[in-house]
Amino acid sequence: MPETPTIEAEATTEENASEFVTGSAARVAVLERLVEGPAAPDEIAAERSVSAASAKDAAAELRERELVELLVTDDERVYGLTAKGERTLFFLETEGKV
Repeated sequence: MPETPTIEAEATTEENASEFVTGSAARVAVLERLVEGPAAPDEIAAERSVSAASAKDAAAELRERELVELLVTDDERVYGLTAKGERTLFFLETEGKV
């Protein structure tokens, strides 16, 4: 039977994820935008003053860390925030890092 993560373990995970996120302004921009709802990298770029390439790369990096998920539509790749991403952004805001 797998162990249930403790509050301390979850905080450590969020702290590690937050360090990764704050290492790039584009990653921060993507997370902050996705809290408003799913979006494509081009849309994120237009709304958050980052290049489309940076938004696309940041979204892919965040997806590798399971902070965002890919929601494919017929026309484009759209990303959404995961629960882990929401917790990480909340941690960053609580700690005054964004």
